[in-house]
Amino acid sequence: NGTVTVGNTTLASPRLDIIANGTGGRVVQTGDFISTATGTPGDIGLQVYGSGATYVLGADIVSNTGVVILDALEVSGGSRTIDTSGGNAAIQVTGGIDGIYAASGETTNSLTIAAGTGNVLLGQFAGFGNANGTGEYIDNLTINAGFTNLYATEHQIAGTLSIPTGQLVLGGNVTAGAAIAITTTSDFDLTGNISLSAGTAITIAANIDGGYDLGLTSGANTTLSGLVGATARLSSLAINATGTTELNGGAINTTGGQTYTGSVMLGTATVVNASVAGNVGFLGTVDGGYSLEVQTAGVT
Repeated sequence: NGTVTVGNTTLASPRLDIIANGTGGRVVQTGDFISTATGTPGDIGLQVYGSGATYVLGADIVSNTGVVILDALEVSGGSRTIDTSGGNAAIQVTGGIDGIYAASGETTNSLTIAAGTGNVLLGQFAGFGNANGTGEYIDNLTINAGFTNLYATEHQIAGTLSIPTGQLVLGGNVTAGAAIAITTTSDFDLTGNISLSAGTAITIAANIDGGYDLGLTSGANTTLSGLVGATARLSSLAINATGTTELNGGAINTTGGQTYTGSVMLGTATVVNASVAGNVGFLGTVDGGYSLEVQTAGVT
């Protein structure tokens, strides 16, 4: 149940394992961890694990091979980076018991995760939060990867969530105090009923698929630039934008209902299709110099 402190570390050998067992156990990284070891993208350069422990990220991690943190993650002392893009290697943070969060009183700590074309797996056990009130929400979260899975837990950050690259699989609700910017043009797949809530804008450039409900609530504009439900129809779609909902993808397909609260701007000819029995409701003005076709077995 003690503390392991790791200062500036350069690792040339294949792997370092750090174990801190027991609730209250901590691994505290106070200096940069740099691994120059080479290997395949599936190799692990740093693995941290224990039962109920916390990894305190007080400096950056840069590794050519994978990083696995099977515990809670506390971002401490400023904004931090976990970077395996040099080897396109995987990054996994399970969240342990307390999740992924910033240290108490440190409200401007952001986290950047960069895996190149590698996989990023986050929050299998506990998601982004404030450690049940003992920590702070991470400010901004940026993820660059070939594939990102935010698992079926609740995720909350104080600032902006930005996903510029790679496929996104999302199984839990996301709340951001500022914007949600899913600007990758790869696929965005739902594995459960999802609510995205942003204090400012929501921007989704990716194609969205998955047989689940999707709710989008924004404090500014909501912009959908990809196809929705082209491969796997959503169960339903509900958009509540304080600003304007911009539809630029051309097609929105659900089995159930669709509701658009606020004004809608068409950026291209758009077909809205609710295939089974869902109602389609536009509860504000609809503008744009393009056609709108509504297909539903329910009521429009």
